[in-house]
Amino acid sequence: MIRQITKYFTQTFHRNRPSRSRFPKYKQILHGGFGERNGGSYVLEMETYPFKEEDIHVQVTKNEILIEGKMEERLGDDFMMYVFTKKCRPPNEVDVTSIEYKFEGDRLILSARTNK
Repeated sequence: MIRQITKYFTQTFHRNRPSRSRFPKYKQILHGGFGERNGGSYVLEMETYPFKEEDIHVQVTKNEILIEGKMEERLGDDFMMYVFTKKCRPPNEVDVTSIEYKFEGDRLILSARTNK
């Protein structure tokens, strides 16, 4: 009896499991938290699957960028919640007022100009 129950839960778990990882992968471009691109700008890229644009919030302060994601998924009578938080500090030469972000498919891309 216990083997049958274990087999059932194992099959159910693997059947409902997604093929891609549920947690976003943080990808650094070139070096550091921000990667330099085009000489005068920095770029930070992050995979956001399975989160949607409305599930992710980006806050920029003087010396820190906070990226938070929160998503609920219903599975019958149950639900699962996925949460992540990513903090990073932009390089000193970055103009924090120029930090912009956009979503491209399953990726969040932050870009900023340098003070130079």
